[in-house]
Amino acid sequence: METEVSSLALAYLGDAVLEIYIREYVISIGKTKIDQLHKYAVKFVSAKAQSKIFDSIQSILSVEEQVVLRKGRNAKKNIPKNVEMVDYRKSTGVEALLGYLFLRKRNDRIKDLVEYMIKTIEGSESIENRKS
Repeated sequence: METEVSSLALAYLGDAVLEIYIREYVISIGKTKIDQLHKYAVKFVSAKAQSKIFDSIQSILSVEEQVVLRKGRNAKKNIPKNVEMVDYRKSTGVEALLGYLFLRKRNDRIKDLVEYMIKTIEGSESIENRKS
């Protein structure tokens, strides 16, 4: 790419990329009613969920990917009132990474990372359910 894309623009694109992958996953596991689709998808695309991913994903990223993740986290933007600042910043990092990979046509890597995200969130869900 000739021009450098801002971290916030990468996050904007990455948000859409993640949404598509998660929607496909939610439908593939048999959720078909609209309220089920949305409720289940939020488990993966919320700032809180992506913040958990940010904390766990770094160990499987290349140095280049880690740089994009951190730059995305550090990007300055307005944070919605209903979200913790740290969660929102980390989720921006995750989305920036996905946007970056998408622009570089690294679809296999995106797929691997989204599968990792799904396993991580699903795993933490089952652990939390066992505690209750």
